[in-house]
Order: sequence, then structure tokens, then C-alpha cells
Amino acid sequence: MFELVNRLLHQADLSVAKTMDKSMSHGLLRHYREIPNMRLEEIARECFVSPATLSRFCSKVDHVNYSRLSRAAREDVEYFDEISQEFVESIKDNEGITADGVAMGTLENLTNAMSALRDSVDYDQVVTVAQRLHDSDLSMIIMHKAHRAVVTDFQLNMTLLGKPVFCTSSTAPDISPISRNRSYVLLIPIYIDHFIGNALTESLKDLMASLEDTGNLRVVYFSMHPERLDLKEYECCFPLPHPTEPLPFPSLVGKQLLQSVLDMVYYSYFYIDAMEKAK
Repeated sequence: MFELVNRLLHQADLSVAKTMDKSMSHGLLRHYREIPNMRLEEIARECFVSPATLSRFCSKVDHVNYSRLSRAAREDVEYFDEISQEFVESIKDNEGITADGVAMGTLENLTNAMSALRDSVDYDQVVTVAQRLHDSDLSMIIMHKAHRAVVTDFQLNMTLLGKPVFCTSSTAPDISPISRNRSYVLLIPIYIDHFIGNALTESLKDLMASLEDTGNLRVVYFSMHPERLDLKEYECCFPLPHPTEPLPFPSLVGKQLLQSVLDMVYYSYFYIDAMEKAK
């Protein structure tokens, strides 16, 4: 069954994802580059990228009106790493390079990087997580504010399949739906340490301890650094592929990669559920 699901995932989902990436980077971006006076927030909206990410990046180029762009921001980008800074410094005095061009090039690099990362996802791990969700009564995603939007589609899709997925905060988890007569799978993304910080707050540890007492708890971490986790018997880690080269916006890559992995888990669950019902 694992082999079948892996093959279906590889042939269907990932090929579509790669096609979409190429379409966005070589089609949409080229198209929007041709439109005069198109604002960066409009490009961001059309290309499914945070306006704040583009505006913060392009604010470092002198001739961009940052105040106009920042009004479109939808999230707080708290850092601007050295790689982005060095890149901007290297091009800002080049008369032939515009802020829009910088944004376009950055988007194209990110989409190419995302395509490569998706291709290196461990499909056996995807199916394992999907199987754990299938065997559980209730799945709970421990959600940091940074990936609130990332898990929404996954939660909706799983709910439509009849598998409830409950989202709760990592700082103040809601324990109201907990029942000792259920089995749980906690999905805990801690994929970028410097961005998310320590996901295992005291409140979360208390929640996990109360669920552990029932004997029906499984925990799945999503992390680019699985070697840093001291896993217990009922815990496992989904190793997210790590970029081989530093990227300008690691949090953006991390969130998009997590969303892609959750999509893969959803499709795996769909196939597993369909095969179980067909027996």
C-alpha cells in the first residue's frame, strides 16, 4: 500500500506542484513584469506571496516608497537576514535593476527552491503520518501564529473527509475537546527554530502530559532539524528537507514547504481512506 500511495503522490500531486511552480515563475512573473506601474502588493497578491515579504525586501532599495508598500502588509516580518541585505547592497546602485525586478528574481529563486525541496520529501514519512491520522479519533495541530494560514486548507480538507482536525495555540492550548476515550495525533510544526522559537511551551507540555496518561497519544513533529529533538516512544519527527543553500526568506520557504507537506498528507489520507472503504 505504501508503494502504491507513494507512486500516486509522485505522479499526481508533485508533478502538478512542479508545473504550478514553473507556471508561476516563468509565466505569471514574466506576465506581470510587462505591466507598467503595477504595484508590488498587486504582484504579491497575484503570485500568492506575502506583500510584507516583498515590501520589506524592496524597502532596502532606495527608490522604492516603503510607506506605500507597507500599507499592504498582512503579517509582521521581524527579520531581514544578512544574505538579503548583502544582495540588496550589491544591486542597489545598478541603474538597470528596479525594485520590481528584484522582487521578480527573488520570487523566481524561491519557487525554484521550493520545487527542489518538494521533490526531496520522504514519501514514506508522508504515508506514515497519514496512516496515523487515519487510525486516530481526533487530530490536533498545535499552531503558532506564524502558520495560522498554512493549516487552514488542511483542516478544511480533512474535515470534509470526515476526519476532524482541531487547531489550537501553542501558547495557550484549548483542552476543551479532550476526552479520555479518544486517541489523538498531535501535529507540531517547529520547522524553523529561529522563527518559531521553542514550540514546546509549558502549557503545551501540560497538555501532552495529560494526553499521555490516556495511553492514546501520538505526536508528529515537523522540523528541518530532527537531530535536535529528543523523541519519546510515542513521538516521531517528519524530517522536512533543508535548503542546501541559504535563502533570503527562510520563514517563507518553511511555511510554504509545510503547506505542501500537509497537502501530501491529505492526499495520502484520501487514498488510504478510499482503499479501506473499498475492502
